[in-house]
Amino acid sequence: MIRYLTLFIIVISYTLASSQTITESFYGGVNYDYSTKIIPTADGGFMMAARINNGFSYYSYFFKLDSNADTLYTRKTALPDSVNISDIVQANNGEFVVVGSGNFDSYCAMLDAYGNILNIEWFVHSPGQRNLNTAVIEIANGDFLVSGAFVPNNQTPFQVVRKLSPSFLQKWVKVFTKGLIHASLEVNPNQYVFGSEDIPYSYMPNSYIFSLDSTGILTWDKLWQDGGSITSLHVYNDTLYGTGNIPNAPSGGTVISSMNINGTIIFHKTYLGTFSQQHLRIAGTSSMLLAGSSLVPNLSSQGSFFRVGSAGDSLSLLTVGGSLREKFISIVACSDTSYIAVGITNSYGNGGDDIYIVKLNSLGQLLSRTKIGVPKSNFPGLLFAGETRELDYYYEKIKLFSQLGTIVYEVDNINSISLPSSISAGIYLYNITSASGAVNKGKVCVSKR
Repeated sequence: MIRYLTLFIIVISYTLASSQTITESFYGGVNYDYSTKIIPTADGGFMMAARINNGFSYYSYFFKLDSNADTLYTRKTALPDSVNISDIVQANNGEFVVVGSGNFDSYCAMLDAYGNILNIEWFVHSPGQRNLNTAVIEIANGDFLVSGAFVPNNQTPFQVVRKLSPSFLQKWVKVFTKGLIHASLEVNPNQYVFGSEDIPYSYMPNSYIFSLDSTGILTWDKLWQDGGSITSLHVYNDTLYGTGNIPNAPSGGTVISSMNINGTIIFHKTYLGTFSQQHLRIAGTSSMLLAGSSLVPNLSSQGSFFRVGSAGDSLSLLTVGGSLREKFISIVACSDTSYIAVGITNSYGNGGDDIYIVKLNSLGQLLSRTKIGVPKSNFPGLLFAGETRELDYYYEKIKLFSQLGTIVYEVDNINSISLPSSISAGIYLYNITSASGAVNKGKVCVSKR
């Protein structure tokens, strides 16, 4: 059976505790929902950015996960409906900085853990131009580097890097060669590296990595004539790793690079017949785990974990998923040498595309499964009396019951809920009917401010 791989990369060690297992969770409704990035947080858990479709529009969401990848809460962010979250980082002050784009403009925003906007800076497009923000990092002095591209008149994009103060005042902006920056990192306080592609006038991309100093001056760059694009980066023990895709290859392809921080190449390999995406983490040196998807004939695609040696040699492949479509978009290391990958599932969940969260062991092995095909409701876990709460989806009916089974609130055909101020604080049972007729039951906490 031929498989074509869509991959993300994470370098790991071979150490494995036999008790480690893989668990799976699914979140979403009957429309198309997907995760965009997961990052570790200072409290030992994780924050995941996602896009949720309620049947009318897409909304940007925060999913706060504990160390076992179980959801503690979900929050619709206060960002405009028209924008996405391309990247997220937890700043030194504990808040979350996100970047993205929408309606031709790009932005950089600081949000609290519940998605409230604390600060936002817009980069408004010029006539005939579109701005894209795709990556953000906080550097040692507390400034932020925001990178992406601007696209003139729907032509080939040009790489853009902005240095912003902690309050998002722009210190400098640099425009480079044709291409879109996908990933960035700080090697040291005077060196920042970016993963991208160089797009010549033939519109065939080539893998491109470049380094800037603290003033935005180019210090070195590396270009490979491979038709690829570098979409993820990480540095470990003064060794730089990157991976990306070869989008114009007949069946796709993957590129994997390794070099020292001065730009001296250790290896650069291409794998035709594979297709790579974006995210790279480093947790060891003995092997690399690439997470993404495999294109399986007659089965669409399945989520995949592809393990290669430190020199890029193939070691093993695991596919995870059902009969339709799965792929992983982002992967992070846990403190117990396990890993969490997030992405999209079409085989499981409520319908359409749903958010796919997987925890696996350090070898990328599937040892057990839980919650296969069992979706969780996105109904809020906390409501406030006397306040209106916008819901993820449109519901035909919502009922709240007391612990004794008495109906205390009932409403039909809404996508928001307004509890009366007279309702008492406490734990209530809910019974909700979605637009598709699916019924979910659970508990909700009602509080008063």
